[in-house]
Amino acid sequence: EEVAQKFKQLNTLEKFEEKKLEEHQKKEQQVFKDLASSFLKAVQDNKDFREFVSHVVFEIRPEGLRIQLLDSDKRSMFPSGSAEAYDYSKRIIGTIAQMVTSIENKIVVSGHTDAHPFNTRNYTNWELSTDRANAVRRVMIGKGIKPERFESVMGKEATDPINKENPFAPENRRISITVLRDAPLTLDQLKDLESGNNG
Repeated sequence: EEVAQKFKQLNTLEKFEEKKLEEHQKKEQQVFKDLASSFLKAVQDNKDFREFVSHVVFEIRPEGLRIQLLDSDKRSMFPSGSAEAYDYSKRIIGTIAQMVTSIENKIVVSGHTDAHPFNTRNYTNWELSTDRANAVRRVMIGKGIKPERFESVMGKEATDPINKENPFAPENRRISITVLRDAPLTLDQLKDLESGNNG
C-alpha cells in the first residue's frame, strides 16, 4: 500500500510538472508572437525601416522564434564578399537586439550564403558565412545582449538554402537569428498551440 501511495504521489507530481511545462510553453508562445508583432510595428512606424519590411521574415518554430534577414536582388545586408554589415543592416539587427533584451532566452545565430563560389586565398563561403554570423553577434552584444546568451554562432555556407529551386537566388544570402524556447515543442504541440487546441 505504501508503494502504491508513493506511485500515486509521483504520478500527481508528474502531472503537476507537465501542467507547469504546458503553461510555460503557452506563455512563451505568446511572448514570441508579441515580439514579432512589436518588431514589425517598429519597422513599419519607422520610415527609415519601412522599405526593409520584405527583408525581415519571422517564423514561430518548434525550437523558437526565428528571425531571418534576407538579401534581395536590389539590396544586400552585407557588401559582396565582406563581413562588415551595412549601416542599415546594423540598425535593423540593433532593433532586434533591443527587443529581445527583455527576455533571457538563449540565441543561435547562423550565416548563410548563396551557391556562387567565393574563394580568395583560401577564404571561402564557409569563412564568410561564419564571419557574418559573428559580426551580427557583436552588434547584438553592443546593443545590450549578454554574451552568455549566445548558444551557438555558425556559418552554414550554401548548405541550407531558403530557395531550394535556385541555390544562386539572392534570398539564400541571409542571417538567421533564433531565440530559443526554454521548453522546445514538437511540431504537433506547436500546431495545437497555434490552433488553440490546448487539451
